[in-house]
Amino acid sequence: MKNNLVQELIVLLLSAAAFVLLLAGCQSLRLPGPELSRVLAGTGSRVQLPPKSAAPQVGEFRKFFTAYLDNQVLPFWTSSRFIDEEHGGFLYHLDAKLQRNGSSKQLIPTLRMLYVRAVAIARTADDAGREQQLAEYERQRDYLIQRFWDHENRGWYWKLDREGNVLDGTKRSIGAIYAIYVLSELKIIVNDQRALDYAERTFDILDTFNHDVDYGGYFEDDSSAAGQQLRNYKDVGSNMHFTLAMARLYQATGKNIHRQRLEELFVIMTTKVLVPDSNNVYYMLTRYWTPMSLANKNFLEQKGIYTWCRNDTVFGHNAELIWYIAEAAIVLDHDLSEIRHWMEVVADGIIHHGMREDGALFLTGPLDGNGPPTIKHLQWWVQQEIMISLIRLYEITGNPDYWEMFEKTTRLAFAHFVPTDQPGSWYRAFDEDWNLVESARAGGPWKTGLHTVRAMLEIERTLTRLDDK
Repeated sequence: MKNNLVQELIVLLLSAAAFVLLLAGCQSLRLPGPELSRVLAGTGSRVQLPPKSAAPQVGEFRKFFTAYLDNQVLPFWTSSRFIDEEHGGFLYHLDAKLQRNGSSKQLIPTLRMLYVRAVAIARTADDAGREQQLAEYERQRDYLIQRFWDHENRGWYWKLDREGNVLDGTKRSIGAIYAIYVLSELKIIVNDQRALDYAERTFDILDTFNHDVDYGGYFEDDSSAAGQQLRNYKDVGSNMHFTLAMARLYQATGKNIHRQRLEELFVIMTTKVLVPDSNNVYYMLTRYWTPMSLANKNFLEQKGIYTWCRNDTVFGHNAELIWYIAEAAIVLDHDLSEIRHWMEVVADGIIHHGMREDGALFLTGPLDGNGPPTIKHLQWWVQQEIMISLIRLYEITGNPDYWEMFEKTTRLAFAHFVPTDQPGSWYRAFDEDWNLVESARAGGPWKTGLHTVRAMLEIERTLTRLDDK
C-alpha cells in the first residue's frame, strides 16, 4: 500500500512538473532532465503561439520558440526511438505512425542527428542529464568516424547498411560540405575537438581536389562516373551550403586559409548567382559562373544529372542563402548594412515568385519568374528556412512588413506541419490544397531533425537580440 502511494505521488509530481514546464518553460533556456524529457516527449501537448496583435510581440514569440524547442522538439529528436542499440548509429526512418520503416544509414542524416544531440547537450540544465546526453553523443560521433570515414583513402562514405557495412562508397562533395559544417558546429556548440579535427581534414581534401583556383568556388563532383562529368559546372546550392560551412569552420579555427575561402564564396554568392530581372537564384551555372547554354542543359539531361531543376530556382535554397550570407558577414566582421540591399533583393524574388498570399512558400519556380511555381509541394524545410530569413530581415531592416510575413508564415506552418500527436516532429510535405502527400516524420537521405532544431534555434537567437534592444 505504501509503495503504491509513493508511486502515485511520483506520477502526480511528474505530471504537474510537465504541465508547469509546458506553460512556463518559455522562461528557461534549458532543457529539463532526461526523465522529465521523456514524459514531455510523450504528452503530445502543444505549446501555443501568442495571440495575434497589431504590434510585433517579439518577447512573446521568443518565449514561444524557446518553450517549443526545449519542451517538444529536442525531447522528440533525442529520444531512444532513433538509437540503434544493437549495431550503433541512428535509425531515423519513421512513418506517419512514428514506426521505423527503414534501416540504412546515410552520411548527411547521421551528421544532422549529431547536430541535434549537440544542441540538446548545450541546453540541458542538470549535470546528470547532460552527462547522459554527452555519453550518447560521443558514442554516435565515434560511430560516424569509425564507420563512415574511409580510413585508408580518406573521405566520407555515402551510405551504410544497418550493420555498418558500406552500401555506397561514393565520395560526394555535398557530403563533405555537410561534414565540414556540422563538425565545425559541434566544436562551437560542445567544444568537440575531435569533430573539428575531421572537419579540417575534410576541408583539406575538398580544397585540394575541388577548389577552382581560376574562377573560384568549388566543383560539384564525386567519385562516381557521372560525378566526374561535372567539372565544367558549379552547383550554386552546394557552394551556398559551403559558404555557411566555411563561416562555421573559420569561426571555430580562426585560420587564414579558412577566412580566404569564406571571403571568396561570400563575394561569389553576393555578385554571381542572381538571375537578372527576376532576382531568383540560379541552381546550376558553368564553371565560369555564367548561365548555362542550351547545350549545357541538354548535356546534363542526357546524363540524367539535375534534370528536375536545371531550368528552375529552388525557393527554399534562396531563403537559406539570405541568412547564410548574413552569418558569413558577421563572422567576417562586415557591416550588415553593406548587404542589406542584396538581402532585400533576394527576398523580393522569393516573395513575388514563390510565396502565396497566405504565407506558404512553394518548392520551385521558373528562373526568369515568368509563370507559376513548377513544383507546388509545400515542404517542411522550405517553410522553416523562410521563417528564419524573414525574421533576420526584420532585425536588419526594421521593416514591419517582414515581421508581418514572418508571423503569417509561422502561424500557417504551425497550423499545418506540426502534428497534434507529436508536436516535436513535422510532416514532410503537402500539396497546394494542404493534402498530405509525404507524411514521414523522419527518414530518407535529407529529413531528420536538423532543419527543425536549427530553425527554432536561429529564430530564438534573433528574437532574443531584438528583445534585448
